[in-house]
Amino acid sequence: MKIKKYMLLIIIFSFCAGFLFVSCSMDNGSQTQNEINNPIEDVPESLEWSEDIDAGLYRYHSRRPRFDIEEFTVNVMAPLWVEDWQEFEKQLALAGSLGVQGVSVDAWWGRVENSDNVFDWSYYDTIFSKIKNAGLKIVPIMSFHQAGANVGDDVFIPIPDWVWSKYEGVWYCGVILTEDEMKYESELGNINPEVMSLWMDYLVSNEYVDFMNAFENHFGSYANDFQEINISSGPSGELRYPSYSIFDSWSFPHRGYLQSYSEVAKVSFRFSMLVKYFGLRRLNNAWGTNYTSISQIQPPQDTDVFFGNSNYTESRYAEDFIDWYNKQLVYHGKRMIYYAHKAFNGALDGSLLGIKVPGIHWKIDPLQSVALRSAETTVGIIDSDHSKYNGYGYKPIFDLVTRYNDVVLHFTCLEMSDHAESSDSLA
Repeated sequence: MKIKKYMLLIIIFSFCAGFLFVSCSMDNGSQTQNEINNPIEDVPESLEWSEDIDAGLYRYHSRRPRFDIEEFTVNVMAPLWVEDWQEFEKQLALAGSLGVQGVSVDAWWGRVENSDNVFDWSYYDTIFSKIKNAGLKIVPIMSFHQAGANVGDDVFIPIPDWVWSKYEGVWYCGVILTEDEMKYESELGNINPEVMSLWMDYLVSNEYVDFMNAFENHFGSYANDFQEINISSGPSGELRYPSYSIFDSWSFPHRGYLQSYSEVAKVSFRFSMLVKYFGLRRLNNAWGTNYTSISQIQPPQDTDVFFGNSNYTESRYAEDFIDWYNKQLVYHGKRMIYYAHKAFNGALDGSLLGIKVPGIHWKIDPLQSVALRSAETTVGIIDSDHSKYNGYGYKPIFDLVTRYNDVVLHFTCLEMSDHAESSDSLA
């Protein structure tokens, strides 16, 4: 009877298998999740990026024109927020004289859309025109993340306040959302406000699409001046979890902290595992556990023990968790690319897109963990298979980009050499 009960649960939730399985009707008035946004047109809504959906979108994107991308370009980054325009013009002139081709500019969600669907692009009218007049290309970044929490940040620009209050109290995937529940929660129990967590994608996808569509409506005339449009997909605009941040008092070269401890993240993990094993009995057999309730399926509870073995990826539980954690990030990247393609359907249709992945360039202090690749694991960019046939764990991330004809992968810190910062820096 228990098996039947769990099989019934899986059938009920299988319409939304994956990052969460319920169709997530939400009590904010009479709206449902489907009324607020439908992430994939003509495809049943799902909170897992299913193989069928993935294959369908791949067929769509494979028909998009392939870019003849230059092998090497020299770009610079504009200040996060320009205050002295005369000095900025001098810097542009200097950059041009040195052979720089483009300037990346963060289009901050928190500065542009201070009220829901009310956009102020005046700052970007100014900065784009100055870059264009200097004879340089523009690389706008759709910056859905906070400025002010990472190395080199000299301004503070949070995510717009209204987005938290808009969705607070919504019944989403079995959880009544609070502001904190929409953010990442680490293994230490700390809340990170830099971005909305990837488990909120389907809830707020229309916000991302609306912002990018408004950008296209306002700056469509710049289509030939944009070298690329970069899509922020996490902290610092990178496709990653905020595993190394001030909110967890992280210090170099610690392994970082897992970020899958919100209730929505836990529900995602539980039901992903139930679907994989067709119920609790087979899961127990695979993991060597004796769980009697699905609530016992949890992310690692003692992470020092979890990462305390150099062969930590070899247990079935660890393999399942790490692969799920990595897949959630990969699916998030796919969704952000999809949202950009959906939004840029006019003058910017066919623009080259970019997505950035962090280069984790430090080895781990053996006193903290004997799992030397645990920093790459907590940030989410590798899975459990570290073999060369799987790109040493990077194949899922690389496959995310290589299957598209119009998306460029930026991998940071490739310029670093071993011990560039300290004896623990291992580029």
